[in-house]
Amino acid sequence: MSRAAASPTRAGWRGRLTDPMVSAVLALGITQITAWGTSYYCLGVLAGPISQDTGWSRGFVFLGFTVALLAMGLVSSAVGRAVDRHGARAVMTLGTLFVSTGLFALAHVRSEAAYLAVWVFLGLGMRLCLYDAAFAALVQVAPSRGRQAISYLTLFGAFASSVFWVVGHALEEQVGWRQTLVLFALINLVVCLPLHWLGLARREPAERGAGSAGPGAA
Repeated sequence: MSRAAASPTRAGWRGRLTDPMVSAVLALGITQITAWGTSYYCLGVLAGPISQDTGWSRGFVFLGFTVALLAMGLVSSAVGRAVDRHGARAVMTLGTLFVSTGLFALAHVRSEAAYLAVWVFLGLGMRLCLYDAAFAALVQVAPSRGRQAISYLTLFGAFASSVFWVVGHALEEQVGWRQTLVLFALINLVVCLPLHWLGLARREPAERGAGSAGPGAA
């Protein structure tokens, strides 16, 4: 391949990587795999060890997740308004802090009441940084290509349970369920927090979004 032919190809790849939509999809793809796997799906691996260590029934252990789902439902409207008012970038960054704090707290619970209370907190964090907020973030970053971006992102999310099933199981065998949750909390802080803040920082040019609303977009 000649230099003349290779140059447009390199320029094309650079253009894609600097595209706000591509950056956002890649960032959120990583954070969604991580956030879903370490919070929403964590009991798939850790429920048994938690039950054995604490003496609580598996039914009670999964009750925590049910409580989180209820909390997510209760705050959905408020979170939606926050996304509209403050932007999904800020909301998802805050959500990462909530999830990290919740996972760290979950690693140290000793009583049933504390266990359920932490899951309420985790439910709020999950609502702030899982799919609903992520989809809104993509529409805010790339209004003219929101549906396309969302379809790409869902491909990433499909890997969350399988990836962290393996990771969680390996960690639990090595360090136990409590330290596994501590590591999950750190992963969210180190990986998801900067990606939410930096990966959603840029938006597509205003003229592109405006153009999509013209007669040709109907």
